[in-house]
Amino acid sequence: MSAATLSNVPDSTPADGVGAFPTAMLSPGAEARIRSAEWDEAYRRLCLYLRSHGLRGDRRIQRLAGRVIDSVDASDPRWKGMHPTAMAMAAVNHAAEEWFGALAQDVALEEGGEKEINGRLAMLVLQDQVEWSDYFLHPTLPEETRAVVREKMVMRGPTFSLASMSPRPMDYGPLAMLATETPRWDWWPVIKAVFFWFCVFWVLFFAIQWGRV
Repeated sequence: MSAATLSNVPDSTPADGVGAFPTAMLSPGAEARIRSAEWDEAYRRLCLYLRSHGLRGDRRIQRLAGRVIDSVDASDPRWKGMHPTAMAMAAVNHAAEEWFGALAQDVALEEGGEKEINGRLAMLVLQDQVEWSDYFLHPTLPEETRAVVREKMVMRGPTFSLASMSPRPMDYGPLAMLATETPRWDWWPVIKAVFFWFCVFWVLFFAIQWGRV
């Protein structure tokens, strides 16, 4: 399953609401199987999945969910024994991985980065810049969309490098010289002053007492 496969599915507009399966967009061979409750559940799960990516508009979501359902080939050995919902989710996840990878392929990111993660970041950048919903899971992205991704995501912050963890002496600059020139507190003059006034007090005290006698 790939995004290119999805693009080959007829892209008609459904007339039904989200609660009903939009059969108008499916191939005649798929209409018989999608009437079952299992495929209807798969369709509903796909709609929720697409909404979680920020797609707007019920018709757009229905149309894309129908294309995913129609592209699932139950006879494929990969889907053997799988529930229709599991098949549909596996198909849309694979298509999304390819689409996100294509969205981020023009961006010079760090080596070893996951393309899908970078693509999801690029989609967040696009949400406030251009209308990208019409191109979700589509194999071809307009140049305007690619230009916005390149412009917004190539900006990087400063590169940090850790050279050593060993402690280094602190350089206080002029503060170190100022600290050496600042006079330190000397208690000796204070003690002498206290002793002097203590003696003066007692001399005056005894003088007053002697005068009264």
